[in-house]
Amino acid sequence: LKIADLIERHKKWGLNVLGFIRPARESNELNARGDALDEKKILCDIKNLPEFVHHNVVDEIIICLPGKNVDEIDYLLSFCEEEGIRSRLALEYYPMIIAKPTLEYFHGRPFLTFNMVPDKNFELLLKRVIDIVVSIIALILFSPLFLITALAIKLNSPGPVIFKQTRIGLAGRNFTIYKFRSMHIGAEKSVANLLPLNERDGPAFKIKDDPRVTSVGRIIRAFYIDELPQLVNVLKGDMSLVGPRPPLPSEVEKYEKWHRRRLSMKPGMTCFWQISEGKQKFTFPEWMRLDLKYIDEWNLTTDFKIMLKTIPKVFAGIKSLI
Repeated sequence: LKIADLIERHKKWGLNVLGFIRPARESNELNARGDALDEKKILCDIKNLPEFVHHNVVDEIIICLPGKNVDEIDYLLSFCEEEGIRSRLALEYYPMIIAKPTLEYFHGRPFLTFNMVPDKNFELLLKRVIDIVVSIIALILFSPLFLITALAIKLNSPGPVIFKQTRIGLAGRNFTIYKFRSMHIGAEKSVANLLPLNERDGPAFKIKDDPRVTSVGRIIRAFYIDELPQLVNVLKGDMSLVGPRPPLPSEVEKYEKWHRRRLSMKPGMTCFWQISEGKQKFTFPEWMRLDLKYIDEWNLTTDFKIMLKTIPKVFAGIKSLI
């Protein structure tokens, strides 16, 4: 309660308290201040936390429990690690198993922060600056190609030039992704009929000779031209140039616990999986492990190498047309 009051008194920090999780064994403070707690928003019981997190955007969880609640503290820390959510622990209790801990002082109060993504704030800031600069330059340079592609799509099949779709981004945020339309109108509605032809395991869907793809769509897909409007997503901050590919909401619903940690970093236009040889033969768990490898080992040098290796992949697209 004291931490929540502190945050609410300092709105300039840009933090927002969603509410409280009710522990199974309430501490003396909660029992003594039951009336005060009732005035706050209780989001759920601790056992219902996964369901709440999967349906709401939660960037971090602050754990303020005494040492006697050791089981619940262990559960919350493990849960945050699996989900890729930053956790802060008030230092009344020191866990034995920790991952990437950093000691922070929050308005004079000590916390151990467990980061499931690289704790490299300056490099992450540079990553964002690079995203903005490169996306602006690329949008200008590719503007003639955008015009030609738009005209070709219009002449080839009826419907809008830009395809919009809801995807899942950082920490489970919904955003609208932009792509050049490469399929016939209503293609999404026919997925159910094509499921027996799916060449991927897990929740992902992909077939090599997709009958829904237009003739122009086949060409722009081969050279990844259909992905270029995502530069707008990068400029807006929904995506990055490099990062795990953004999944569909229907895919995330089928994720296993350990898959969800890939949502702990902003999605990107290209990634390890995108530049891998024989990527179509990768199993879904192998794909997920590549994304987690990227998150765990991330640095700007890695991003630079992935972007360089993406360029040959684009020009190699001509092979699929022969």
